[in-house]
Amino acid sequence: MGKNFNRREFLRSSFLGFGTLFVISSPLKLFAAKNPATNDDLTIDAVLLNKQAKEFFYKKQYSEATQIYQQLITLFPDHISYYDGYAKVLGAQQKTLEVAELYRQGLMANSQAPLFMHRLSLRMVDLCTGNKKAELAFVNKYGENNIMEASALLLLQAITLLKKSNKGLYFNLRDIINIIDRRNKVLSDNGELPLKFPDNIKNQVLSATSLYENMWTVSRQSKKPLLTENGIEAEINNITNKQRRVLSFDAENKEREKTIKKEKKERWKLGLERNITNSKPSEVEKYATFILEENITDTDTIGKLRSYYKKNKHHNRLLSLNRYLYIKNSSLANSLALATSLSNYGNNASDLAEAGQLLSTIAPYVNTLTPVSIGAYYQTRAQLLNQINQSANARIILLEGIGKFEGKGGVSYSFFENYAQTFNKKNLNTGLDLMKALCGKEVKPIDDPVWKYVTAYLKDQKGKTISVAEQLKPLYTLAKLQKKAGSSEYSTTKSEIETLRSKIY
Repeated sequence: MGKNFNRREFLRSSFLGFGTLFVISSPLKLFAAKNPATNDDLTIDAVLLNKQAKEFFYKKQYSEATQIYQQLITLFPDHISYYDGYAKVLGAQQKTLEVAELYRQGLMANSQAPLFMHRLSLRMVDLCTGNKKAELAFVNKYGENNIMEASALLLLQAITLLKKSNKGLYFNLRDIINIIDRRNKVLSDNGELPLKFPDNIKNQVLSATSLYENMWTVSRQSKKPLLTENGIEAEINNITNKQRRVLSFDAENKEREKTIKKEKKERWKLGLERNITNSKPSEVEKYATFILEENITDTDTIGKLRSYYKKNKHHNRLLSLNRYLYIKNSSLANSLALATSLSNYGNNASDLAEAGQLLSTIAPYVNTLTPVSIGAYYQTRAQLLNQINQSANARIILLEGIGKFEGKGGVSYSFFENYAQTFNKKNLNTGLDLMKALCGKEVKPIDDPVWKYVTAYLKDQKGKTISVAEQLKPLYTLAKLQKKAGSSEYSTTKSEIETLRSKIY
């Protein structure tokens, strides 16, 4: 694989073969003052050059940006910001090897600069984790066989040289151990030899990062933002009020705004999750509103809210949520969710009328909905009819919905449950027999149009593995109807339910 260099030889070794880096193809006449009298004049020119290079970068004119950054680095070899700018240009062109070589050249010119050590270390790790061809080229070129070891040594030295603690450097250093462990697991699974990483250096890394181990675990492993003792609100205020330098380009400002929004959203999400766990509905609603004001279609947040409100019977909050979503975006899905909430939790006739009106607007497009939404549409229509004592018409609607699925699948089962519960005491036996059949009990064919669909459903289910939870669902509904009918079989069904529940709990 090439000669083994020690660290000092590695950093001082020849930089031949670096290609076009730092070859000035044209003078700075375009930007420099004609007769710069002071260093200040030259600095001003450098600022203008840097701005011009960024503009070329955002326009994807990489050749022009490269030329300027090479000139800037030649004039100011100790300004790491110019290296960082050039690294972005190279990175945009997938030139991983060249980025590593760039920072290596910078460190050769600034051998005691910890930030150059840090940058080179990170880029060498990138070689090991993202581009095998570039990694081998780097090893062959500079004779450093164990790049991860060299990266760790560079970061350890950078930490020693820095006069104040930099949490990011400690996290990057601890990452190296994690990367090696993960990569060795893959190599082991493939029957390959593991990467070598000296125990003494590993111990140095673990010792140096020991104070940050818990913080690293939280921020790296859980992918959640790391919070200070001041809490979520303080973190959000810090993000909002942080003093930031003025940026010259719209692209930079947009990228910054995007980053700020992302950082805030991470903390809002954390606040939402914590308050759901602690069952604080007002705080849950507050953080959810922050998230949805940024992105009204955040399905993860909407799903968590609906689940939390249903589980804790916060029906008014659920209704308010669905109305809020509908006002913000009157899509078919939001219209249906509001109609269903109004039907389930509305307090007066006007709520039911509004639900009916919403369903009327959905009707022409019902076949474009997902299967679950189609089920919700027909069941909500039937529920509205049932609430005004039109149970026969409700069954007609449910039969239409069942027909969409030919009586098969989980959506059809939900239809059957609702269908069985539309019968009053006078003809409740039909509903009881329907549920008995769905529970796998022997019953005579029912003289009702739903029976052909029940037969199709049972035939479709035959031979399938049915979980205990799925077995319990029809039993719960059967027991409910038996209790309503005053049936002597209620106690038998209840006992059957308890037996099945004992297998779960």
